[in-house]
Amino acid sequence: MQKFTIFTIIFSVIVVSITTELVIQDYLQKLYPPTGTLQASTLSDDFGVYYEDETPEPKTEEEAQVVEEEPDTEPTEEELQDRTEKVKEILDRRRGVVEEDEPTSNNGSVRVRTLLPALTIEGVKLIDLDYPGKMFQIIDTATVEASNIAYGVLQTNQGTIGSMYELKFRNEIKAEEGFNIIRLQAEDFEGIETNKTDQFGESSFYINNVVKVNDVFVIFHQDNYIYAFAYKKDFHEVFKAFFAVLV
Repeated sequence: MQKFTIFTIIFSVIVVSITTELVIQDYLQKLYPPTGTLQASTLSDDFGVYYEDETPEPKTEEEAQVVEEEPDTEPTEEELQDRTEKVKEILDRRRGVVEEDEPTSNNGSVRVRTLLPALTIEGVKLIDLDYPGKMFQIIDTATVEASNIAYGVLQTNQGTIGSMYELKFRNEIKAEEGFNIIRLQAEDFEGIETNKTDQFGESSFYINNVVKVNDVFVIFHQDNYIYAFAYKKDFHEVFKAFFAVLV
């Protein structure tokens, strides 16, 4: 009887110990889950938040060139402007925008109108007209990169005495290129001769027309402007004095 009682006590202690250990292990697993399980759960939750289900558009060669490593020194204003222009070109192409040259417009010649009183011809006035596309009705200026072309006729009480053309360019280099193009075109016409005198502005030449012998045709350029005038030969000396003021 005593042996049975001792055995029962020992068996009860073993059962209680095993049960207690199982309960503690289960509690610890809930409180501190295994490392692998925790990482898998975290990645699963965050993936949908931080990574959208879309493939990024690959960069073009030009885009790759724009995105460069930051230099050790701060970029100059010229470098920043170059980068800005490159980025703008890329964005424009992606939007299907084709960059075109600034359209030619006719806003009238403010300079000629302001200085017109220096043209000492009684009652003279400048009438702005739409540019017909050709200078002196013969020289096509379509290939000349002017940003603005002003055209008008000079009138007095006795009628029209001449015409005026003012071509404005972005800079002096473009103006000189345009001047040379116009001169070469004038030389190609039969019955027309050019006489380069550089008498007005930086460069100038006359057009001698064998048909219109009573008219003077002169073209000159100064800074980023080209001027062309046609007028009656009787007013030549007066116009020469006006050109000295104009340029």
